[in-house]
Amino acid sequence: MPRTKEDATEPAAPPAANPQKRTRGPNTRLTREDWIAAARDALIKKSIDGVHVEVLAVQLGITKGSFYSHFASRQELLDAVLASWESTATTNVIERLDSGVKDAALRLRALYRLSQRKTPDTPGGPLELAIRAWSRRDPAVRKVMQAVDKSRTHYIATLFEQIGYDQFDARARAVLYYGYVAGRNILVQSGEPESELVYTVVEDLVLGAKLHGAAAKQAAPARKRAVKRG
Repeated sequence: MPRTKEDATEPAAPPAANPQKRTRGPNTRLTREDWIAAARDALIKKSIDGVHVEVLAVQLGITKGSFYSHFASRQELLDAVLASWESTATTNVIERLDSGVKDAALRLRALYRLSQRKTPDTPGGPLELAIRAWSRRDPAVRKVMQAVDKSRTHYIATLFEQIGYDQFDARARAVLYYGYVAGRNILVQSGEPESELVYTVVEDLVLGAKLHGAAAKQAAPARKRAVKRG
C-alpha cells in the first residue's frame, strides 16, 4: 500500500515537555541518519509512543519538510530505525568477527567482550529493551526481534560446535550465553553490578571447558588481574 505524507496517518503527538530545541541555520540540511538517530533516542527515552515527526522536528530545530525529503511517512522512519538496529547490533558484528578473527574460540571471546560495551544497542541495552517493549505491541516488530534472536543464537551455537561441542550441547550453551549476556547488561544498567572477579568466573563457566588454546591464553591475564582485585 503506498504511503502518503498526510499528517492524518500519524497518531496525534502528545505535547512535548520542554523540548531541547537545537539552533540550526536556514541552510542546515539533515541527513536520513540524523532523523534515524533522533528517533532512536526518542524510542529509548519515551518508548514508541514518543516517536513523532513533529516532536522530532522541534527537537532538531528544523521543519517537517526536511523529514519528508528522506521518508514518506512516520512508519517508514520506524522501519529504518529497526533496520539500522538489526544491522548495527547483529549483521555487522557477525561479519566483522568472521572477517577479522579466524579461530572460533577467539571469536566467542571477542563477541563476549563486545557485548560488555556500554552502548545502547548491546543485548540487554536500553535500545534493545525499548525495541523488545515495542515488539510486544507490534507483530511486525516482534517478527524482526525473533529473527534477530534466532540469528544470534544460531551464530553462537555454530561457534560452540566449531570448538568441539555436539549440536545439542552447542545449542544449549548458545541459549545460556545469550541469556546471560542480556541479563548481565540489565543488572549493570540497574546499578547492581557484581565484582570483576565474579564476572570473570561466570564468563569461564558460560564459555565452557573446551574453550582452549589461544583464547584461554588470551583470557588468563585478565583472570589473574581480577583475582588480585577480588
